[in-house]
Amino acid sequence: MTSKSDNKLTEYLLATPEADQDPIHFFKWAAYTSRRAGHASAVWKVTASSLADEKGIALHAKWTDSKDRRRQYWEDLRKKEEADKKMEDWCEKLGEINDVEKGAVAGFQHNRFMNFMDDKSSPFVDSTEPRRKRARDFSSERSESSWTSINSGDVVNTLQEMLPGQKMGQVLRIKKEHPFSCVVEGIDVGELFTQYFERCCLESYKHSYPEDALALSAVLLIKNDSRSPRLLNAFKGQLLTTLVQKFKSVVPSSDASLQIKQQALVLKWSGWVNVVPGDRTENKPKRMEILGLLQNDWKEAVDLDLAEIHTFFVSSIQGLFTKQPQDFQEADGIASFVRNLLAAFLQEVDLVRFSCADKGSDASRYNKTINKLQGHPKQPDMVGAFSHQDVKFETYFGEATSIMAQNAAKYDGDTLRLGVFGKNSHDMIENIADQRVPILLYNIDGMTLRAFVLDRMQDVYPMVEIGTGRIPSSVNELAFLSQDLPFWLQLRRIVRKTSKAVEDAVDAGMIDHQRRKEFFPTITTPSAKGALCAVSKA
Repeated sequence: MTSKSDNKLTEYLLATPEADQDPIHFFKWAAYTSRRAGHASAVWKVTASSLADEKGIALHAKWTDSKDRRRQYWEDLRKKEEADKKMEDWCEKLGEINDVEKGAVAGFQHNRFMNFMDDKSSPFVDSTEPRRKRARDFSSERSESSWTSINSGDVVNTLQEMLPGQKMGQVLRIKKEHPFSCVVEGIDVGELFTQYFERCCLESYKHSYPEDALALSAVLLIKNDSRSPRLLNAFKGQLLTTLVQKFKSVVPSSDASLQIKQQALVLKWSGWVNVVPGDRTENKPKRMEILGLLQNDWKEAVDLDLAEIHTFFVSSIQGLFTKQPQDFQEADGIASFVRNLLAAFLQEVDLVRFSCADKGSDASRYNKTINKLQGHPKQPDMVGAFSHQDVKFETYFGEATSIMAQNAAKYDGDTLRLGVFGKNSHDMIENIADQRVPILLYNIDGMTLRAFVLDRMQDVYPMVEIGTGRIPSSVNELAFLSQDLPFWLQLRRIVRKTSKAVEDAVDAGMIDHQRRKEFFPTITTPSAKGALCAVSKA
């Protein structure tokens, strides 16, 4: 290590209070670029090794403790530098264009630019040249959210690519003049929603308020918090509270006496798992003991309709760590922790399968097909795959954001996607099976699941938040289930109500693939034919 490099860290240590000395702070202070990450690391480690014992030990400890933060810092810095470079190139190219033509070029070329930005192709491609299909990049340098963003036909991406000053109605080609009819207990919800819809058409997209974008699909999203100012102005807080209680009536009520017994049994199981010691050599005998106790409760679990939850406890005792570091990515979290829990509550044997989707939504594909729209349907993270007598539907949808991502824009974008999936599925089931059923939608942020239920009331589709539940990722966290059990059982009642209605319709011979009812169209990409400017038959 050269003296110049040594002096750079030495200068930093002399200029910075000891309590504030940190590798990340040093990288920023020294203005290292992401390309010099390896050099910056060497400066810290080599210089620390050359210092006196106490100081060297302290710097080494800070280096070790900052491992995850350092990795995230360089990744975030790399993305920022790439984005800045792309914007610089874009602005430089625009500077070469005649001022009179700038506005027109920016509008017409913007979507093409975004499509080619990732693979460094020019946004100014001659339309006569053959367009190459970009391969999906799964390199280690690409984040999970960026894998999602290169999917074409995704309305969230379209909205996020809006130019300053553009309006959602303009970008999605939706006419704002459309009256909605919906009266709930004497309240003209339709008139209020029409006013809200018209305001949203004239607004730009803000990821914090997915309800504004969903309004353009006739979906009235009501969250428990962080509500859109436009929604509050149209409906007022007290009225929204009244509507939420009314809309939640689609959720089947519980058997209070049965639920008390169910919660007591799960509480007993949770008490057993709480005594599993952290030491691996000590906890194995304890796990075997708990498995024996659980086996003795099998009949009671069956009698209380908790057989699947009992199985989940057994598999968790066998498979989960006593404590789990919160360092896993989205796909790992779904496969290792989310799937087993949700399958226990939402899966129905030989009727509804919990599926980690590997293709675009069938309901969205159906919507595009019958309305002759272009674009590829978005792929949900999770879906309830109903299948009975060769009739298939999607009865619930889930999206997930990695516990490592901490990306509010992705979470809110997923909420918007869920509303689109839910409405498409509701319309498809009503079209083919002639049934209006509640559609369960859930969005997972880290290890917290937020649930919504979507249904239709005349011209409006309420999508109401019904609560949150915690997803256990370790044996110690299984105690969450006893506390959140009423919430999870509520989700199960919703999906069972939906699947039962559809199953009965299939058995009654009500399935008609040629049936066409009228629905307000779901928002889709601006490449769609038909332009979404009036009610279409679906």
